[in-house]
Amino acid sequence: MVTLIHDYEEVAAFGEGYSETAALNFQHKMSFYQKFIYTTTNDRKQVEYISHAKENTLLLIFSNSGRYISEYTHLTDAPSKKCFEETKAKVVLFTSNREMEKDPRVDLCIDWEYKDLVQNHPVLYQLLIERIAIAYQNKYGFPMEK
Repeated sequence: MVTLIHDYEEVAAFGEGYSETAALNFQHKMSFYQKFIYTTTNDRKQVEYISHAKENTLLLIFSNSGRYISEYTHLTDAPSKKCFEETKAKVVLFTSNREMEKDPRVDLCIDWEYKDLVQNHPVLYQLLIERIAIAYQNKYGFPMEK
């Protein structure tokens, strides 16, 4: 995972609600390693970015349910989302929905087992982000130490 993040020219992270908070936290964390991640909380800009992303782009999607890939959950009747069918980017999905591993729009699914009725995925996201940052630092170093 960290090799992908390091090697891709363009990296963007998106989500909705708590998941977007994870994307923002990830953006902030990776800036310490001089790896700059694009994100925005504007859902229209997210869709536009995803639709037009090229092969040199890595999309990191935080979605506990996995629905971010397929529908606009905050719109009436949750209409279908088409931007993932249009993108040329590599899509990595962080989710607790193991069924998303089979989704052809997802290139890599990083999932976890979620058995709790309490919505604790914001905490799980933070642990995941910290784990990725530690692995990144172990492999590529910490620029501020140089």
